Amino acid sequence: MTDKPKGTISKLLEEAGIKGFEDMTAEEKKTLEEYQRVFSAPDITIKDLEEIIPAQIKKLTLQLESIENTPLQEIFIKARLRNMRMLELFMLEPRRNRDRLTRELKTRFNLE
Repeated sequence: MTDKPKGTISKLLEEAGIKGFEDMTAEEKKTLEEYQRVFSAPDITIKDLEEIIPAQIKKLTLQLESIENTPLQEIFIKARLRNMRMLELFMLEPRRNRDRLTRELKTRFNLE
């Protein structure tokens, strides 16, 4: 847990009159554990998204192929799939442009 969230939690506990973990009820302990989980969760990185989005596209494609979908479910699945594909294109476009330019420059100037 980082200092800032820990400080925030400590301050809130102090204001609530709770001196330590042992002063808490079972429900308060459970809530505090949830707060700690939220504060300690890592930020999602582009690298994470590069793994998550293709996995979601694959999952949604499989869902779309199901014959058990209702028409409404199919609409929502298609919308989610379209959003995932747009995010993937948005994330990959700069890399693709760099790769294309690199290939073009290598060809034009006879490099490698």
